[in-house]
Amino acid sequence: MVKAKGDQQSRSWKAMLSGPGAVVRRFPFTLGVCAVIVVVDLAVGGLWTANQDRSWYPNVAFGVPSFAKGRWWTLATGAFLGAQPWDYLAILAAMVLLVGFAEFRIGTRWTAALTVAGQVFVVLLASLVLVILRTTGWQWAEILSHQLDVGFSAGALLVGTMASATLRAPWRLRLRLALVVYASISLLYVGTVSDLEHTLAVATGLLVTRWVRVPGRVEASGRLSRREWRLLAVAGLVVISAIWVIVWLAPSRGPLGSTYGLAASWGQVLIGLALAALLINGLRRGRRRAWRWTGAVATAYVLLGLVIAVLFLVARIVGGHVVLTGAAVLIPTAVVWAAELLLLVLGREAFQVPSRPLLPSRRRGSGGGPQQQEPLRAMELLQRYGGATCRG
Repeated sequence: MVKAKGDQQSRSWKAMLSGPGAVVRRFPFTLGVCAVIVVVDLAVGGLWTANQDRSWYPNVAFGVPSFAKGRWWTLATGAFLGAQPWDYLAILAAMVLLVGFAEFRIGTRWTAALTVAGQVFVVLLASLVLVILRTTGWQWAEILSHQLDVGFSAGALLVGTMASATLRAPWRLRLRLALVVYASISLLYVGTVSDLEHTLAVATGLLVTRWVRVPGRVEASGRLSRREWRLLAVAGLVVISAIWVIVWLAPSRGPLGSTYGLAASWGQVLIGLALAALLINGLRRGRRRAWRWTGAVATAYVLLGLVIAVLFLVARIVGGHVVLTGAAVLIPTAVVWAAELLLLVLGREAFQVPSRPLLPSRRRGSGGGPQQQEPLRAMELLQRYGGATCRG
């Protein structure tokens, strides 16, 4: 059965790569939308001049201001434009990678329907969310409710997320983690209208896939393997590392506040990234030592966050005017470390590979010979990758 599926997949790839005509027949929707985007923006000059600076931009871009004035046609016109010339690289890349992937996995009809419907739904949902949130006095929501957006990226992210259901473990989890990490970090530390739309698109895709059975959907086993537990633990450290880098390189004003002046020095960032890389490599291999060190760091951060939270609440209760400086970095970092600690505890069986000694043993005899080390190496490989008689 597995061989038959592999042969079928191989034949699909060979047919797809047999010539330009075969590629067009295999990806008509993806290539058609990309062609329309390029033609439209060549016609309006958007590939070399910012469309958002044009006088007609408010009449074709979607968002709360457009819908408030009854410009519902912007759902169609805005999808094929980019605000800045460099935006087209991201838009076309999303179409080729995500929509093309979906068209290859679930077919043209499903891809076209989900992309178009997803684009419309997510854009309207984002506008509704902003209209609701701005009534709370949230400054970030108030600012975004006056901004406009263009592009087809929301539909591309939604259909790409849904098409991930056709992948087997661990590739399904890898793709979904990549999309979730990208969307969540962009929302927290860039925080534009499009970032909100991207987050809602990924979240909607994950939720809808639970009820909509896309063609070729692979049912999940219901439990995580050792490899998937390790991947989740690695993803947590990747998110934390990304936060450090983004705050250092590109401070901004996101939904949690401003990150200006909150970055560590470049030396501290590099040291942190180097240490994170060591822990990531160890967790990826299921090393017990990396599990312990990561757990210790996560515990320290969680305890520190709890202490700060308690002191902040006590100060507010007694009537003091207290401002929590650095909340834009502190809150998400504490949440990720808490999630990381929970993952390490729940998935502790995936991190039982004995750590190698810092200095290789040169002793001869019972413990040092190559013949004696082979069983240990075999056991390590079984624990890392699993086997016919091993869990995970």
